[in-house]
Amino acid sequence: MNPSISGNIIAFLTNESTIGMDLDGDGSTNETVVRYFDKTVGKVFNTKGITYLSYSPLVSGNIIAFPTFERDYNGDLNGDGDMYDLVLRYFDTANSKLINTTAEMIAAGFSVFKDKIAFITYEQSVGATGTDLNGDGDKYDYVLRYFDVSLGRIINTGAEIKPGAKLAMSEYIISFITSEAFVGLDLNGDGDKIDDVLRYYDLSTGTIVNTTAEIRGNPYVDGWRIAFVTAESSVGRYGADLNGDGDTGDVVVRYFDASTGVLYN
Repeated sequence: MNPSISGNIIAFLTNESTIGMDLDGDGSTNETVVRYFDKTVGKVFNTKGITYLSYSPLVSGNIIAFPTFERDYNGDLNGDGDMYDLVLRYFDTANSKLINTTAEMIAAGFSVFKDKIAFITYEQSVGATGTDLNGDGDKYDYVLRYFDVSLGRIINTGAEIKPGAKLAMSEYIISFITSEAFVGLDLNGDGDKIDDVLRYYDLSTGTIVNTTAEIRGNPYVDGWRIAFVTAESSVGRYGADLNGDGDTGDVVVRYFDASTGVLYN
């Protein structure tokens, strides 16, 4: 179920009870486990990594990333003294190793590209009492972090994410949505704080860039380009006719070129 493909690897989920096998070796057949099919050898391999049936593993190159709920694992994966967290783990098909990043995450919206896994963390879940990841003085935000497999460490970008939004990434950038209402800033310069705005994190410079573009739905990334849709009614104070049909009631495809800083309608 819920497959993801990259190159010769197809990652998917298997419910132990449906095949009557203890795939993770805990003595029961109650869990959902990540497995993968390698097209080069024509075989199915078992990662022994536990996740939820409703969650999808994501694969890029030799990395298969997925969330594990500590109570399903029956262990404290982030070392905070409880078993209430959702923690990012990944399986490296190159060396057949299951790795615990110890990073707290929410299940929705994470993304993988080669050796980097981008994910969203709710501040309250970090440590025993929560952690202010974006430095705004509270612990109630959703913040972009990523795990660098090559470095073996978690990197906090400090960027606040709109709850429920998804990430998209490439080798250069991680794109995301920020709600003006949550950060209390007018990111698109229209005089209010009610819009959802497209921003991105530059992996080479470690900086957050505001495109000022209003966005509906989720972004998609290829290289430096971020594709998304905008509701005409959300552009500026009074809306804008982006497709030239005489009204401001449409939803229009646009893209932002992060290499040049140009927004294309």
